[in-house]
Amino acid sequence: MNIGDVFLYLSFLSGLLTLLLLWESPRLEYIDRLVPYRNWSMRISATFLTLAVVLLVYYFIVSDFSLHYVYSFSSLDLPPIYKLSALWTGEEGSMLFFTLGLMLIATYMLEKYQSGAERHIILSLALLFLLLTILLGPFAATLDVHPDMTGVPQDGLGLNPLLVNIWMVFHPPGIFIGYALMSVIFASAAVRATDWESKSRGAARWAWLILGAGIVSGCIWSYEVWESYWIWDPAFTSSLMVWLMLTAYLHTAARFRKSWDLSLLSPATGIMSFVIALYSIYIIRSGTIQSVHSFGETGENMFLLYMVVVIFIISAGMIFTWALKNKEKQRSSGPEGLLSDSNLFLLTTVLFLMLSAVLFTGLSYSLILDIFGSGMAISIELFNDWSYPLTILLLVTMGLCMFGASYRRLAIVLAAILLLVFTGLDVTHDIYDNISVAVIIFATLAGLYRISRSAVVKAPAGARLRSASPHLVHLGIAVMLIGVLMSTYYTGETVYFRSFNEKKSVGDFEIELVNLAFPVSHEHYAATLTKIGTYTIYRKNGSIIATGDASFAEKEGEYITQPFIYNGLLSDVRITYQGIGTTTPIFISFANIKVVPGMTVIWGGCLLILAGMLPVLSGRNKKK
Repeated sequence: MNIGDVFLYLSFLSGLLTLLLLWESPRLEYIDRLVPYRNWSMRISATFLTLAVVLLVYYFIVSDFSLHYVYSFSSLDLPPIYKLSALWTGEEGSMLFFTLGLMLIATYMLEKYQSGAERHIILSLALLFLLLTILLGPFAATLDVHPDMTGVPQDGLGLNPLLVNIWMVFHPPGIFIGYALMSVIFASAAVRATDWESKSRGAARWAWLILGAGIVSGCIWSYEVWESYWIWDPAFTSSLMVWLMLTAYLHTAARFRKSWDLSLLSPATGIMSFVIALYSIYIIRSGTIQSVHSFGETGENMFLLYMVVVIFIISAGMIFTWALKNKEKQRSSGPEGLLSDSNLFLLTTVLFLMLSAVLFTGLSYSLILDIFGSGMAISIELFNDWSYPLTILLLVTMGLCMFGASYRRLAIVLAAILLLVFTGLDVTHDIYDNISVAVIIFATLAGLYRISRSAVVKAPAGARLRSASPHLVHLGIAVMLIGVLMSTYYTGETVYFRSFNEKKSVGDFEIELVNLAFPVSHEHYAATLTKIGTYTIYRKNGSIIATGDASFAEKEGEYITQPFIYNGLLSDVRITYQGIGTTTPIFISFANIKVVPGMTVIWGGCLLILAGMLPVLSGRNKKK
């Protein structure tokens, strides 16, 4: 048995003892004597689990291939930063990392609150995932898994070349840390104490920010590796599904604080947000549904699926019971108009829930088809077709929310005029794009209007910034969608170079092939064939913009490309060397070149969305 396994078992036992000491029920006398030490028991549990994670990272750093997990996802020539990121590559390591997050959160809750069943729930979740981690065996010996080996291997299998990317360091942790923080929402909402929302408010906001940052970093990674910042892959789709649900919860929580008229919907949304986060973990890590993220999955994990199903059933039953017993009197300020703040806020929440439900339905149907081996798959058009009208309606609603109640009828007129102008003039020559442009411009103008109003309010600077914060998020969404729409009008072609220094025109740019190098050794992994093309990008007026390398490599029959990407203010230029290049006996070289407008606008919109939450996080968490 590895010492890492000992750490895991000690953490589990200490955590189990803490859970026993937390229950407020008659105990045996010798158990009662230990109650004052339950905080120490919790700290010991978290410490042992932390030591297990640190130990596994150490094994990666020193390349101890006697461990099967290290052997599977590392190699001697892998740089240290990617040995760290290898921790969350496979199912065993990612579950260990997620469990550590839950355990640290449970420790924090126990230290901060002297009472409350939230602590029991989060600790119970941490112990369930710790048990799952122990069953997965992150410290299993290589020779035990591969009894046919005659000795400890001298080198590992290495990390998949697609994972040798700096965003691997940020993307998975952002997803798993965000999911772990959502356990506070789940536990607080399940207990439904009078202060349940305020207890989970900070965790909910941090979860939204960190999860959003994790999704954005994944989009940048995808843009570099798969040529598209977004693909309807199960891992992409499931994380967005959770973020949309969490966004819906934040809206219900804000309304709950103001009037208490969502006393059932708000906690129910919070609970289900975490449940579908667990479902997302299964989608991402089980490998059940075919995914471009299938790098380190160990196969179907039925224990995790059963756990998610049981938690879902318990949660659904609890919510159903609340609905039957919900006799709370709702506070009301009297009759409200159709375009009232209350109605628009509720509509926004429902639309976020519906968007999340669309993604959940598509994922679940794909899962069922895969489990029964039908060989069928859900078309990505399902997600596009169903998401589009909901997104348009959401943008309109979001725009109306940012106008005062007395101006909303005029806002509808403005939206209608924009719609008529763009569709009537057929500006984009596509009916759907015309509608999209009109609605996005409306939402953008609304966001700018509301932010300008917040800026001139007579209040301290911090209060004004926090007041403008949600509208900055709304503006960011509109800006991001402007970039998304722009990016659909990309120019791409395969270019054939016949000599060095030959220039080819693509869009508003000229591309020059400067040099070819092959074969060369790769910094991060051994390749049977590697070629590099050096290119210079010019503007049409002849001025040089940038020079860089695009590489092509073959490893074990898999082709890996590292594109040269110039990030321009309005357009990106992406050069992907196809690997077809010779100088003798004839000169020939091919490259795929894409000019993609709007990428900087997309990333700018994403930054606005995430930055909009920072003033709220920096403010005091006031109870209302």
